[in-house]
Amino acid sequence: MIMDSYAKINLALNVLDKRADGYHNIETIFQQIDLRDGMYLRIQPGGFQFSCDYRKLPTGEGNTIFTAWNLMKELYSGDPGVRVHLEKNIPIAAGLAGGSSNAATMIKALNELWELGLSVEEMCQIGIRIGADVPFFFYSNTAYGTGKGEELTPLKNFAGRKLLVVNTGYGVSTKSVYDNIDRAPTVDANFDALIQGIESENDELVYPHMVNRLEAVTTHFNPDISEIKMDMIRLGARSALMCGSGPTVFGIFDHVSKLENAFFYFKDKYNLVYVCETR
Repeated sequence: MIMDSYAKINLALNVLDKRADGYHNIETIFQQIDLRDGMYLRIQPGGFQFSCDYRKLPTGEGNTIFTAWNLMKELYSGDPGVRVHLEKNIPIAAGLAGGSSNAATMIKALNELWELGLSVEEMCQIGIRIGADVPFFFYSNTAYGTGKGEELTPLKNFAGRKLLVVNTGYGVSTKSVYDNIDRAPTVDANFDALIQGIESENDELVYPHMVNRLEAVTTHFNPDISEIKMDMIRLGARSALMCGSGPTVFGIFDHVSKLENAFFYFKDKYNLVYVCETR
C-alpha cells in the first residue's frame, strides 16, 4: 500500500487558557497543504519494521508511526507484522504537523490493511492518544478546531491557494513554546469573520484575520522568523504567517510571477523552500 501523508498549516491560531491535563485550549483553523510524505506499507510477519530516507528521524519507539502501530495492533487478532518505509519531505519540528499526519496515515492504512472497519470517530479516539493535531487528518481538508485541537468542525475547503513555505532549517519545541505563552500578548482573533471569508470564498476577508498568538513567543527567541514574514509581504504575499509553533513561515500569493520571484529570493537564503497549494 502507498499512502500520502499531508502537512498542515494554521490559517489562524489563538491560545486560550491552560487545561487540567497540561494542554492549552486553543481556537484554530487547520488547513491541509499538498506538501507530503510518502508512506509505503507491506504486510510482513515478524513484528514492526520501519525505515526512513531521512536519517535524522528517529525510527524507534519515539516515532509516531511506531506508536500508531502499537495502539492499532491491540485491535487486531492476526499477525500484526508490517514493514513501513517513509519518504520524508515534511520538515520535522517545523509547525507543519508532519508527525501527527504520519500517525493518522498509519492508522488509516492499518485500518484498511487489517480490515478493521473503524469509523472516523474511532480512529480519532486512537489518534488523540498520540497527539492533539492527529484527529484533524481524519476530517475535511479545512476545519475549525477548538479544545486542544481535537474538537473539529469541517469547513468549505480553502483549496487551490498558492503558497510559498519557508523553513529555517532548525526545529522548535512545541512544548517549550506553549510553556512560554505568557510572553505572548493576546491577539485580535476574529474567527467568525475568518470562517465567513472561507465559507463565502472571499479571500479579502480571510487575509486580515490570519493571526497566530504563538508567533510572539517563537520570534522572541528566533527573530529571523519575523524577517521572513516581512520579506514575504514585501515580495507580494497577500498574507504571511508562522505555521503552528514555528519556525516555518508560509505566504499566500495571488500572482505566480511574484511567487516565483519570492521562491528564488528565499532559496538563496534557506535550503527548505517549497511551492505548495492548499488542498
